[in-house]
Amino acid sequence: MPRTYGSCECSHAIGVVLRGKVAIGGIGMKTPKVVPCLGPARGVGVFSWPLTPGGASMTSPQCRKILAAGVTDCRSFRRLLNPVSASAFHAALEKGDPFALELELTNKRLVSMTADFDGATAGRRLSGMLEDISKRRADITDLIAREEFCRALAENSPAMLWMGDQFGKCVFLNQAQRDFWGVDPQDLSTFDWGSTLHPEDIDKLAKPFRKAMEEHMPFSVEARYRRADGQLRSLRSEARPRFDDAGTFLGMTGVNSDITDQLIAEEHTRILMGELNHRTKNVLTVVQAVARQTSRLSAPEDFQRIFSERLKGMAASNDLLVKNDWRGVTMSELVGAQLTHIEDFVGSRIHLEGPELQFSSDAAQVLGMAFHELATNSIKYGALRTEKGRIDLSWTKEPGTAGFTLSWIESGIGPADGPKTRPVVEGFGHKVIVDMISSALDATVDIRFDPDGFKWIVTARSDSAIIA
Repeated sequence: MPRTYGSCECSHAIGVVLRGKVAIGGIGMKTPKVVPCLGPARGVGVFSWPLTPGGASMTSPQCRKILAAGVTDCRSFRRLLNPVSASAFHAALEKGDPFALELELTNKRLVSMTADFDGATAGRRLSGMLEDISKRRADITDLIAREEFCRALAENSPAMLWMGDQFGKCVFLNQAQRDFWGVDPQDLSTFDWGSTLHPEDIDKLAKPFRKAMEEHMPFSVEARYRRADGQLRSLRSEARPRFDDAGTFLGMTGVNSDITDQLIAEEHTRILMGELNHRTKNVLTVVQAVARQTSRLSAPEDFQRIFSERLKGMAASNDLLVKNDWRGVTMSELVGAQLTHIEDFVGSRIHLEGPELQFSSDAAQVLGMAFHELATNSIKYGALRTEKGRIDLSWTKEPGTAGFTLSWIESGIGPADGPKTRPVVEGFGHKVIVDMISSALDATVDIRFDPDGFKWIVTARSDSAIIA
């Protein structure tokens, strides 16, 4: 009758058949290699099975638990295996040498078998150790999957990831970083990232990098590198040291971020803030001048109305500049903004003609104020005071020549109304349409009060006010 021995799974050792003679439960076996007995804790059992049915058999309780079945010989064990494992087990039996196999049962569990043969040819038996490695294999599979996921994540990350050894040489560059430098993965061992560094930034990078490598500490530094296409780009490098399980320094792992566009945007913002500060001071200066001149030349009861109208004219030009991101304003936009309150006259009594010229922000502000003053004076004293009056606003520029001409011609007033067009005092309006225009446009300004109407003719000597 077959015999089983639970005492084989002792707390001290498990016999694995290799050489010599040893008795386990009364069955002759070769001398085992003694390993720490983990028994049920590791899912390990021992066995001794005849190659053919009918011989004495030993299957430990843990072995039966692993197999979830009673096994009395090699044939009954083989029936528990899937086809691939059964074939491998049969081949090992045929060969007759000691073997170690990983086998899969039909219930999907994985077992590790270490075994040897014992006995004469007629009564040979297979004896050894059986271990359940299902969880270990699952853990290994999970670990491999995690490693592959991390590798894929690093390789395909849009961030530029890198890893260097304890000497600062590259041992890993992900796809984004290789594309930046144009490096073949096979050339990492010979690639010198320092050769791409801008000469002026070598010292800037060297000190924090050397300190981090010597003291095994994190570092962050910004420097310029030459990209594969030859363009210089600013990278912010942030790195941390890495160590093995024994605490030995292995090198640095880091990420490079291209901050070129960010630095450009920050510089642009600083310029804009400086420009805004400059323009604010200029606007405040003009507002002070407008307030001072308006209060000096206006009756107290008219001050608020006149001052408010002039500020609205300035605001209209400023709105256009903001809309165009302070890149300048075209003449048609400027005129349209300043003549909004009399836009019904445009095309009937106010005629506009000229090429599409774009003026700088400074020139546009002054021109806007001038058009506001001209329109206001026309309503009060000039062509728009009468039903037959007409205004011709035109500007011309000869191709290939410097300068341009701008004119505001009022007509249709008649001799009887002529004297009323001449202001008694040359006030703020005169300062705007003559002095400020002359300075802003590098021009000479001619104003005439003819019997038929007012004429304002500006002749710019250069194109300093025009944006090409």
